Amino acid sequence: MWPVLVFFVFHSAAGRVLDYTHITTGASPADADLLGEPVGGRLLFAGEHTQSARLAYADGALTSGIREAKRLLSRSSVHIDPVASDQAGVRRG
Repeated sequence: MWPVLVFFVFHSAAGRVLDYTHITTGASPADADLLGEPVGGRLLFAGEHTQSARLAYADGALTSGIREAKRLLSRSSVHIDPVASDQAGVRRG
């Protein structure tokens, strides 16, 4: 039987969309790792809900994205450079 993770999405009064992950009775945080496994070797998933180490935390989303970048690029490490404001087309200040 597949673990059940429930994703709650709701709208706040300020117009923001908020969500969080909840693990149901009978499931464990380790079950979230199953959601991070590729499907057919081609479809990759990232997000805080796809790994058990930092489930439901923003840095869990970041680290799972890095995990999938490594998998996609077939590399053991991926270096992430800071984006300069002129490179991103964003004016700051």
